[in-house]
Order: sequence, then structure tokens, then C-alpha cells
Amino acid sequence: MKNKVAFQGERGAFSEIAALKFFRNSIDPFPC
Repeated sequence: MKNKVAFQGERGAFSEIAALKFFRNSIDPFPC
């Protein structure tokens, strides 16, 4: 089960990409 991580902005934002790279794609990104 992947952990949810909130990021600022819309899907595809730089912050989402940064979170995915930081956590090595082991998260479920959640925009806020």
C-alpha cells in the first residue's frame, strides 16, 4: 500500500514531480 503525500498545485505540477522523484514513486500523490 502506497502512502498518500499532499503536494501544492495541480496534477503534473513541478511539486508533484519532485515528490515522486524524492520518494522514488512509492507514494500516491494528492493535490491540495
